[in-house]
Amino acid sequence: MTDDKAVPEQKKAPTGGFIAEAGSPATAQPESLRALFRTHADRWKMETQHSSSVTKMLAHPSYLRIIGLSRYSTGTEIERLLLEELEREPDHWFPALAAVTGEDPVQPGDDFDQAVHAWLEWGRRKGVIQGN
Repeated sequence: MTDDKAVPEQKKAPTGGFIAEAGSPATAQPESLRALFRTHADRWKMETQHSSSVTKMLAHPSYLRIIGLSRYSTGTEIERLLLEELEREPDHWFPALAAVTGEDPVQPGDDFDQAVHAWLEWGRRKGVIQGN
């Protein structure tokens, strides 16, 4: 018989190590967050590159995991990673950005390039990424 109060429940960090007691904010080192983001972004791109369904692309486990990484992000780290990726190699990161930020600067009727521009301008305005 175990005493449930004797050992606090712990949550696993995205890297697999224990980082915090249950109920406390969980954070990962920026290097770990960046590495996890890169792993999932690369997997998502590789496994969805031939998909014609944006809906299926957005439901891919790695895409959803990237959104979930926001729980381990301090400040605007995950937003910065998403925006840098969008700037480097534009793709359908708009729903992830909207989910993580709670905002959506894309206007109805904007095409893909306009949506990319709107998000990058949003990131510069908010100080998440540097202006060009």
